[in-house]
Amino acid sequence: MTSTRQHFLNDPKKSPAIIRWGVFVCSWTVIGVIWLALLPRHSESEDSQAQWEKWRARGIDPSATYYSELERHKQILSQWRERKATTPESVSTPVPTSREE
Repeated sequence: MTSTRQHFLNDPKKSPAIIRWGVFVCSWTVIGVIWLALLPRHSESEDSQAQWEKWRARGIDPSATYYSELERHKQILSQWRERKATTPESVSTPVPTSREE
């Protein structure tokens, strides 16, 4: 059995597969640790909790900030377009465009 193991480890065709599987498993392990341990710990930090309390005081749902920002983005774009229309071209700044256009 030892000779089979030695042959397996020394076979150049099979050892890269072991390395690839090792990299694959290690990568997913690191992602799992970040997702299941580090991110929850960060969300429980005082800084993060303080930010969430600020949002709640303003009536912003912290879990839906991305989606709530989309509606606000449309308002911001319309304000920028109005400002650009009333500002001389030499002073105006570029106006971002929405992805819907």
